[in-house]
Amino acid sequence: MTFYGPPDPYDPNIVVFRNAIELGELVRRSQAEKKQLFVILGYLTTVEGEYQNKHALLRSFSLFEDLGILSGLEPSLQSRHVFRYITRQRCEF
Repeated sequence: MTFYGPPDPYDPNIVVFRNAIELGELVRRSQAEKKQLFVILGYLTTVEGEYQNKHALLRSFSLFEDLGILSGLEPSLQSRHVFRYITRQRCEF
């Protein structure tokens, strides 16, 4: 899942969430389906500048593990920041 950027070139099955309610629904869905859940953020310069609160939420929230940045050829455009939902945690939102 992601909250910013056109993800189609990277994963045509990605789901875009817009708020904490949708994020919670996706977390609960992954739990029910027993599937791993990843958040993938592209356009890092834009995300870090315009979506600081959402980005900080993922970095500081105990539900997600920061897996780091996958560097692209043009770092500010093609790199991806990846987070994984920690399945042993319970979703509280």
